[in-house]
Amino acid sequence: KQWYQRRVAITAGNAETDQTQFEVNFFCDMSEEEKSPYSSANNGEDSFGVGAGIGASGVGAPGEPGSETEEKAPNSMFVDLFGDKFKIPESTVDTESLTLFDCADATVYDTEKVLAQIDEESEYLCAFIAFQINKVEGEGIPYYTDEAEATKRYPFFKKCVNDVKGYNAETDQTQFEVNFFCDMSEEEKKPYSSHTGGKDSFGVGSGYDGGASETDAAAETKTSYMIVTAALAITLNFVHAL
Repeated sequence: KQWYQRRVAITAGNAETDQTQFEVNFFCDMSEEEKSPYSSANNGEDSFGVGAGIGASGVGAPGEPGSETEEKAPNSMFVDLFGDKFKIPESTVDTESLTLFDCADATVYDTEKVLAQIDEESEYLCAFIAFQINKVEGEGIPYYTDEAEATKRYPFFKKCVNDVKGYNAETDQTQFEVNFFCDMSEEEKKPYSSHTGGKDSFGVGSGYDGGASETDAAAETKTSYMIVTAALAITLNFVHAL
């Protein structure tokens, strides 16, 4: 009930302004008391918590939710909330320079547009953290046990991101995307397909053609992870399941 009331309030907030985009976040099923520790200010029964607003330009006006001047929750709080779901690999980036709450959502890596903008080590690391947090139980590699495993899998993920970016740049017919194969070794991918395309194969089902090949309501959804024919797998490492 609490979550539903918050969702209604956010919908109303979006209807009132074009300057800020409000969105559902992890505060939406909390009581006001539970939200209080996350911010120095509590705005009453309709407050949504830290970071619920995104400005129309993507950052928000100064002082508005989502703006660059908004006070961010500390990284220690993020670790308390999500520490069982992610591990930070060895990297040249000082994690204290990151705002970890910006690295919680799959939106930092799950579209062609945002992937194309990833080119700095801090952006790869942030995407890798989000990738871990948004793992689906029963799909691919489970949550990592320690930093050593994260360090082992981080290069797989970075290479996957770079290859997906490259494939998307080469064609407008198919949209390639990061999926649960992206932190796997070649050996770990083999059981998912009757064919592997060598060192650059990532598994199947990560291509999406915008629904052009579909005829029903499922056309607007991303393709499921299906095993496709060896012929298709040879052609594309990330394949749209027809």
